[in-house]
Amino acid sequence: MKDQGNAILATVMNLTLTTMISLSVITLSFSAYHTLLIRDAAVKAASSSALAETPGQQKYLLKLLRQSLPMLSNYQVQEFGDDRFIGYRVRALVPGLGFISEFLPIEVQAVAAREVI
Repeated sequence: MKDQGNAILATVMNLTLTTMISLSVITLSFSAYHTLLIRDAAVKAASSSALAETPGQQKYLLKLLRQSLPMLSNYQVQEFGDDRFIGYRVRALVPGLGFISEFLPIEVQAVAAREVI
């Protein structure tokens, strides 16, 4: 009788642990996917801003982020650069699941050389 209770408890513990590990892997996968989408959007905006006589593309970058990541509303965009370079820094927080229960920070920077006429 005692062995049967231990087997049930072990099964419940194994299922819980398997679920937590699965959710953690899913969280890391989503984090990597979001990072790639944010990086692509930042690179597009930086390369567009580098063209001669082109105004800043921060609004364009925000539009790209809203289109590609509608579920992720917690991000900040910062433009930086000088006479030779233009760049964008995007910071975002991705919610976590499983063992990774807090928000995962993502920071992406994209820099492009300005076009000279």
